[in-house]
Amino acid sequence: MRRSTRLSILPALVLLVGACSTAPSRPWWYSSGVTTCGTPAQIRVAGRVHYLGGCAGQFVSPAEKLTIHLGQRLDIHMAEDSAGPSGRLRPIFALPRSSDSSILALIDRATDQATATFEARKTGHVWLLGPFACSSIAQRPGACPVLDITVVT
Repeated sequence: MRRSTRLSILPALVLLVGACSTAPSRPWWYSSGVTTCGTPAQIRVAGRVHYLGGCAGQFVSPAEKLTIHLGQRLDIHMAEDSAGPSGRLRPIFALPRSSDSSILALIDRATDQATATFEARKTGHVWLLGPFACSSIAQRPGACPVLDITVVT
């Protein structure tokens, strides 16, 4: 009788240990630790994450350049800050838009309004433009060039 009791407890123990060892997954843009450099955005291309903008939390001019391949996806995440007493996060800057959606199309926008995915649909040159001011004298009002992108085959 003792042996059957031990065998019936074994599956429950395996489930409990498995549930406890499962770590919550973090988003691709998550980083831990403290930094003195607060960049306004991060991008991910081909699994590699890069920071966009300067350490003062502003986008720089001229915009950073990036070359991607046809069909490749680009993820962007805007820095967030807590919104008042609720403590809920909100993006500091609105998500940028593609200057030509036939070349670089928005294919997904997260409900947090801070993260989006674009896909290269056609070869050419395109800008990601933010609807905010940036550190450029020659910028168009409300069209800060966040990223200068060339799509190749």
